[in-house]
Amino acid sequence: LNTALVFFADLLQLKRIDKGEGKVKKLEKLETIDYCYLGFNTLVEFVGMNHIIAFLLQGPVLTRLQQFSLTNGPIAFMLTMILNDVIYYPVHCVAHKRAFYPFCHKQHHRQFVPFRGYQDAANQHPFEQIYGFSIFLASCHISARLTGFHAGAAWVAFFAWAILNIANHLPFDSGVHLPLPYPAYPHDHQMHHRFSQCNYSTLTSMCDRLFGTFRAFRALDEPEP
Repeated sequence: LNTALVFFADLLQLKRIDKGEGKVKKLEKLETIDYCYLGFNTLVEFVGMNHIIAFLLQGPVLTRLQQFSLTNGPIAFMLTMILNDVIYYPVHCVAHKRAFYPFCHKQHHRQFVPFRGYQDAANQHPFEQIYGFSIFLASCHISARLTGFHAGAAWVAFFAWAILNIANHLPFDSGVHLPLPYPAYPHDHQMHHRFSQCNYSTLTSMCDRLFGTFRAFRALDEPEP
């Protein structure tokens, strides 16, 4: 998936946003500690993916084409993605609190300018990987209860969630976004890595704008105002 995204980004000649002499430097070379976290998270991801696939294949989803509707299709999809960010936002904010940050989220912020995609996204504490999967699954279950969830929309939600989480850690200024209020872009997440007290959401900037933590993108070599 990471390779495919990089291929299409190069094919479309998307602008890179990891170039420039800014105040922060990217982690050019992964170290032993990074590979250890990536190794642990491979196991966590395997378990998490199994839970998601179990929901998609055996969970409370509608599978017949005749059952597809506006409510259990597009609306359920948008509700799931918004719920994911609404739940993730306060958890992410807490992860940045001084009492917790050094013990968990600090590992992910070793990278100030993400450019590797999956490796930079998964380079985090296993606990973060666990609650990331848990929040997405919880969002799916809530949507299934509230609006119903058609399998087609559920699969699209899963792939969109996975793709955008990787795209947020690639160096390309992609315009791809979800059909949500105030959609988030990869350059918004780069700002979070550079200035950690902003842009906590990942799929939409709605919560950041609501609570005053949104920060507009500035190029690495763009002078301060």
